[in-house]
Amino acid sequence: MYLFTFIILALASLWCLSKGNSRVLLVFLVVWLILHDGLRWACGTDWFPYYEYYTNCLNEERDFEIGYIILNRIIYSISGGNYTFFLLIIAAFIYCTFYKFFQNYSPIPVLSLLVLYSNLLPLMGMNRQMIAVVICIISVKFILNRQFVPWLLTVMVAMIFHVSAAMFLIAYFLNRDIPLKFIILFIGGALIIAFSGVMNLVPDSVFSAFGDRISSRGETYMNIDQKFISSAFTTVLGLFKRMVWIVLLLLFKKQLSVYRSFNLFFNMLFVGTLIYTVCSGTVFQFVVGRGTIYFTIFQAVLIPMIICAIGKWNYRLLLWVFVIGLSWLSISRGINNYPYEVFHPYKTVIFS
Repeated sequence: MYLFTFIILALASLWCLSKGNSRVLLVFLVVWLILHDGLRWACGTDWFPYYEYYTNCLNEERDFEIGYIILNRIIYSISGGNYTFFLLIIAAFIYCTFYKFFQNYSPIPVLSLLVLYSNLLPLMGMNRQMIAVVICIISVKFILNRQFVPWLLTVMVAMIFHVSAAMFLIAYFLNRDIPLKFIILFIGGALIIAFSGVMNLVPDSVFSAFGDRISSRGETYMNIDQKFISSAFTTVLGLFKRMVWIVLLLLFKKQLSVYRSFNLFFNMLFVGTLIYTVCSGTVFQFVVGRGTIYFTIFQAVLIPMIICAIGKWNYRLLLWVFVIGLSWLSISRGINNYPYEVFHPYKTVIFS
């Protein structure tokens, strides 16, 4: 199912690249992805904890954020405990929001959908965090319009679904042009920190400064994600996948500056790259796996911007092939980080 969906998205993006955008095709693909995520059964990360909680949410207390608890109880009461209905609601919220987001900001929305799929598939099942990410995406329009209070309130709503949304609090201050010399300086500093190994010297107790709840969450994720600490090869590969877009975006910065959203989206991706560089392969690996999604998600819009900035068709096609290769590599490596049975085989309420 994953490969089949990826091929459909790839072919559709090639069609739009050569023939122009198609709203009908985009709507079809959005509906497909809603069904893809909403009709799954017993597959994806965190399936059993979330399923077990949902079936007992009216009577059971869990250490989840209050927003997710309330959402479970409301939908459980409406649906009579149907978990598929719950998953469809979440999937519809995610992909309908991104549909609107890509329509507003991406020059090739279908290609954005493909890049999004490669970013989100390895996270499929992280219900709370996906809801938080999408709410943060909704807040982007407030950043671009310099509406601080609505933006802050929106991010606070995201945080009552997953506390990691606090990472998005930096976003409002990134809607500006950062000079090249500072970009180079920040990258150099991040590399020095990464190679020094200083991050591994930071004690678990660092989270206690942020309160008991965040301390508990941080230490839990740190312990869980120890088994996912990247090898040197994986870290270098991940850094390459990020830096190649940073370099291309800087090369085409003059052309891309016509996009009102460019500075914000570029800076978000850049900050995410710095976080990856500093934390990957350390005891803070969980930040890479769970925190950088708030930043790397903007690749989905930036990559189509780069392709559209290229004049010659042959070069556009070559870059499209490169995007396809990297996207599938992200998917395969992402889902293979988990035990085989977490994602394989893809199972649904229709067939397994």
